[in-house]
Amino acid sequence: MAKTSPDQISLVLNQTVNESGDAAAGIQTTATMSVGDEFRGTLGSSGDADWVRISLTAGEKYVFTVWGTGGSAAGVDDTTLTLYDANGSQILFNDDSDASNGVRFSQISYTAATSGTYYLKVDNYSDTDTGNYILEAATDVFTVDQVVNQLAEYGWGFSTPVAFDHTNITVNLTGLTAEGRQLALWALEAWEAVSTLRFTTTTSSSADMIFDDNQPGAFAGPGQINTNTGTNTQSTVNVSTSWINAYGSEIGSYSFLTYMHEIGHALGLMHAGPYDGSATYGSDNTYLNDSLQMTIMSYFNANTNTFVNGSEYNPITPMIADIAGIWQLYGTPADINAGNTVWGHNSNVGGYLGGVSAILFDGGADRNQILDENAPIGLTIVDTGGFDTLDLSTASGTQTVNMAAGGISDIGGLTGNLVIAQGTVLEKYVGGAGQDNVTGNDVGNVIKTGGGDDKLFGQSGNDTLDGGAGNDTLSGGADWDQLTGGDGNDRVWGGDGRDKAWLGSGNDFFFDNAQAGSNGADTVYGGGGHDKINGGGGNDVFYGGAGNDTLSGGDGDDVLSGGTDWDQLTGGNGNDRIWAGNGRDKVWMGDGDDIFYDNDQTGTNAVDTVYGGAGKDRINGGGGDDAFYGGSGNDTLFGGEGNDILSGGTDWDQLSGGNGNDRVWAGNGSDKVWLGGGNDTFFDNTQTGSNGKDTVYGGLGDDTINLGGGDDWASGGAGADTFVWNADQNTGADLISDFEDGTDVLKMANITFAELSISQTANGAEVSWDNGSILLEGVASSAITADDFVFV
Repeated sequence: MAKTSPDQISLVLNQTVNESGDAAAGIQTTATMSVGDEFRGTLGSSGDADWVRISLTAGEKYVFTVWGTGGSAAGVDDTTLTLYDANGSQILFNDDSDASNGVRFSQISYTAATSGTYYLKVDNYSDTDTGNYILEAATDVFTVDQVVNQLAEYGWGFSTPVAFDHTNITVNLTGLTAEGRQLALWALEAWEAVSTLRFTTTTSSSADMIFDDNQPGAFAGPGQINTNTGTNTQSTVNVSTSWINAYGSEIGSYSFLTYMHEIGHALGLMHAGPYDGSATYGSDNTYLNDSLQMTIMSYFNANTNTFVNGSEYNPITPMIADIAGIWQLYGTPADINAGNTVWGHNSNVGGYLGGVSAILFDGGADRNQILDENAPIGLTIVDTGGFDTLDLSTASGTQTVNMAAGGISDIGGLTGNLVIAQGTVLEKYVGGAGQDNVTGNDVGNVIKTGGGDDKLFGQSGNDTLDGGAGNDTLSGGADWDQLTGGDGNDRVWGGDGRDKAWLGSGNDFFFDNAQAGSNGADTVYGGGGHDKINGGGGNDVFYGGAGNDTLSGGDGDDVLSGGTDWDQLTGGNGNDRIWAGNGRDKVWMGDGDDIFYDNDQTGTNAVDTVYGGAGKDRINGGGGDDAFYGGSGNDTLFGGEGNDILSGGTDWDQLSGGNGNDRVWAGNGSDKVWLGGGNDTFFDNTQTGSNGKDTVYGGLGDDTINLGGGDDWASGGAGADTFVWNADQNTGADLISDFEDGTDVLKMANITFAELSISQTANGAEVSWDNGSILLEGVASSAITADDFVFV
């Protein structure tokens, strides 16, 4: 069977449903529960039976369990359970789930044949047994709470949990050898470290727990139980010397696991399933994830279990369900491992766990032979206070870590051998030279790794992720994260929240999402390498840095800075501000009122191309032979230095060529143009009417000004300027304010001098033809001869 277990243990049941009135005994019942719920009811009188409606899904396997609660006086001691279909026809019946071990409660496992309504009938064997009960509906993958019900609620077969009525427990170890005594002390310390329990050794025969090794095998349990209250007054624990001889005497040995397991019995925890002495996975387990990964009270290691992802290992602590179970029996501790705890390298955890950490992660010598270094081990971390760190920086190979409560991790070359307990919050992770795959939790995590192609997932909280060297994958998740790619070709996702990212060297990718507003405003620094930075929603700020970068702002009012080298920048929607920087850049400003800024770099590497798009754009050139296209909207284009190309596009634009031999296209709209210094060329189009009325200032240099449709106004400025018309087009009534006879030239296509009419007006000489006219302001008509024209 393929191992398909997730890397997260489900922790809690859905909800508790209480019987309202008396549930009817038939399909007319109004009592309802869902899978994952507990239904609490009462058989109030002789012959009473409760029916509860539930919806199931075809093909899914379910486990239904009912047990008495409230003690022998108030709870049902011997239940029965029946499953019916939607018509009230019986499908399955169970009386005793584990009669051989004295458990007279009931349990049914069932794979639904069809989707829809089913009914569960709770009754008692004698038909006269009354009292309270709990009905649990689970899938065949149990949550921690559902495992705890097996361990601490119904596993013993009593209508009450079994436990001492105090937490300061005396233990008598005099019956053990030195090796057995040391194992017992370590195991007692393991239970103390995760609970409210405190153990004191004594030589008294009335101690709460009596340890011995004089009988074969290993067994333990409560010996003096009040079945009404569940109070136990004395337990025994026996682990034989031959057991220790066979299975070792160090932490990590099967003997150590056995001592923790048997002490669990003595404290009130039953096995993880309906078995005792021996069991076979696939036939004796009730639920798929019954394994040592969940509880040391299981008989199945994580490798024998074919559902969970896990190696064969011996736990060296109580596991997640054991911890939850012991809290249920003896109360939840106010704080465990208070302060800023470090697990792993440079651990400040005390006791035997601190010694194990020093050996495994710090290269410490095992002078006292406390650890079976040949035995693969697993553990559950429980830590409820302070700023806590898991430091695996000295571990080699791949580490896969889930920092969330219930998370299952693969460390030290094993699989599924580290579990995070309920209520535990790890804030920081430190990785090593191998590949770290780390998933954070819902607080602000600090996750820092070294070499290797790491995968870091921040989840919720204001996280700080640092991939270090290697081709890393970083995902910030929700909230305001700080992400550092480091060396290598990294892939970085910002997620929700106002994130900051430093991509570092390498050819990196940054991906944003569509979140808008102030929480979607991300800041990204590309660093060295050919980076691709993709914005989504929000007012983002992207810096490409060195390398041929590709920046896309997406929605929002973004700031894009290409940095050095040949970049491609896309503003997207919104009012964006874009800086090209050094290099031969291409820019698509997109929709919105955008602003582009060039720098003073000259030469072939300074040739920028900018497309304004829709909106009132402002494009500011610097050095270099740039090409600027305004697109739609009332744009303002400045060529700056260099031989630039300016195209205003549609609407009313303002175009300034600056120094250099520029070429300027006005496009549609009533445009204003300043050609500036240099031998510039202006091109008009054929648009007529008020929207085709352009104003052109030539400036210094020998300019060529092509006038098209509309009543245009032109000033050639200093230099020998050429004004150009096509007589076949409707060119409008144009005006040249500073035509200099003998210096400037009127160039006309598709017409001859004889076809022109030259007359004097109050404002100057007017040259007219069928499709247009030119007013040469301040010029006498007598001065205009064929020598002022060039006909083509």
